[in-house]
Amino acid sequence: MYQIHLDIFTKVHLYILIARQFKDNIQEIYVYNEIEEHFGKKYCRIYVEIRLKENATSEKRWELQETIGEKFYRSFQKEYFSFHLTTERRDNDDSLYNREEELHYDYIWNLLAWFLSGDSILVKPERFKCEKYLYEEHKESLKKFEEKRQLIEAAVRPLTLLIGDWVAIESYGANSLRLGSVKMVNADKKSGYFSMTLTELKNDLKLGRKEILYVSKSDIYAIIKPDMLVNKLSKTGLVELLKKDISFSGLHWRRPQVLWYLKE
Repeated sequence: MYQIHLDIFTKVHLYILIARQFKDNIQEIYVYNEIEEHFGKKYCRIYVEIRLKENATSEKRWELQETIGEKFYRSFQKEYFSFHLTTERRDNDDSLYNREEELHYDYIWNLLAWFLSGDSILVKPERFKCEKYLYEEHKESLKKFEEKRQLIEAAVRPLTLLIGDWVAIESYGANSLRLGSVKMVNADKKSGYFSMTLTELKNDLKLGRKEILYVSKSDIYAIIKPDMLVNKLSKTGLVELLKKDISFSGLHWRRPQVLWYLKE
């Protein structure tokens, strides 16, 4: 316990010194925690973020990061506070509230706030996130995902595709869509399920060499009939029209906007 308090005071002291050095440029000091897993062990980690005013120069922001790195490196300290969550203390539902770690959390931000109050520096703590809170948040997220998945399944169930139709699907890892021409459809008449093989379109909307395999019905964002396109468009132009919910000739079906997973 002595070592824990020594580490807390050492790091709080370093943040106080840094905050006072940059106090004319500080907007607020933001404190938050995360429950993280590293090498099979769980930790409650508390982070302190010194936020500068909007008009602070890039040189001042760089100077702040250099100062933080230098002071903590010289003191052989990490820039965050870390508390190991042992399995012995997580064997029942009540322990998932992480009350001991929350005490540390309140202690840390209150220490910062008390020592910096005379410097007119605002310390702004986020609500403490315990394992129970994160578990409930994850459960609610899964519930919403399942509800949305069922709505998507209902929306795409009546769809049929022909060889040569163009299909828009999500481009994973990017806020965009991929366009491909239907090359093959494997359908199950009983379940109505099918998977497709698409030939990805190049930007000039000609067939490329890359194939997109195992595309399911629920992956479809839009279906385009290429022979009904009137205006000459590029792939980028078509994607923009789809994302902005703009109708155009050749658009056969488009997923309702509320069922999009893309970041708007």
